[in-house]
Amino acid sequence: MLRGARHRWWRPLLTGLLCASLAVAVQVITGFVVGGVLVATGTPLSEAVRRISTTSPMTPLTFAVVIISLISLIPSAMLANWVVNGVRPRYLSSVAGGFRWRWFARCLVITIPIFLIFVALQVVLGQETGPRPQHWVILLIMVIIGIPFQSAGEEYAFRGLVLQNVGSWFARPKIALIAAMIPSIVLFALAHGSFDPWVFADLAIFALASCFVAWRTGGLESSVALHATNNVTLMIATLLFGGWDQAFVSSTTVGSPIAPAATLVVNGICVALILWQAKRIRLQRLYQPPPPQPEAFGYPAAGGATGTIRP
Repeated sequence: MLRGARHRWWRPLLTGLLCASLAVAVQVITGFVVGGVLVATGTPLSEAVRRISTTSPMTPLTFAVVIISLISLIPSAMLANWVVNGVRPRYLSSVAGGFRWRWFARCLVITIPIFLIFVALQVVLGQETGPRPQHWVILLIMVIIGIPFQSAGEEYAFRGLVLQNVGSWFARPKIALIAAMIPSIVLFALAHGSFDPWVFADLAIFALASCFVAWRTGGLESSVALHATNNVTLMIATLLFGGWDQAFVSSTTVGSPIAPAATLVVNGICVALILWQAKRIRLQRLYQPPPPQPEAFGYPAAGGATGTIRP
């Protein structure tokens, strides 16, 4: 979609830089606002900074800053793509020019039961349990309301923006797909902060599944459903049964071969069912340019029928 007359080699780089700058600006502003409220209510400045920046424990305050920062990736990615490439924001959602809510709902019907079974098996087979965190009810509400949008923010940045812009450097679609998936997967995994090979593999497998369904369905609805269902179900489980502070990947997080294997199986099942449903309803997965419209005063548009039509 970006390989039109406006395409230049530097536009993808500028798009990514602008998107990152906007997201960082939102994060800084959010931190200043929250910190200002804390200081105004009597919290020492050093303590306010610590409470905002630390993720262990993940308090409602810190969680709110993280959620808002990641949600801001949605308008940041849309605006950057529009300003630099001239592509209207709605085409970052799908080739149909908008977020297809009915298709998104159909994807949720597929992913939610599978992840509920997966989480239930984790609990039954001996997931470590522990006390619920303080303010767990507030955190639960924040997860249910905010995490779907947080998941969408990551998909708009790593799948929407990266796939379209990196892919625009290559004329052949298959080469463009492979070349664009590599940075999408690697950047997504690295953004979580852990360099443990098993954690990296776990995140990379998930990112690969998201890239694949976004490509095969022509939009981000299925990858958002996959991402949101994964995050919401796992976070609710850690809030209710223990492990909340360990649920967030950081530089100290380590993994095991079990996590990427489970991610491969669960996401593989979801991807197969999503693609089956997309084929069943004949979901649009390629951009279809609108037919040329007659211009004002009755004259035909360029490339239209020949002849003279007088006003």
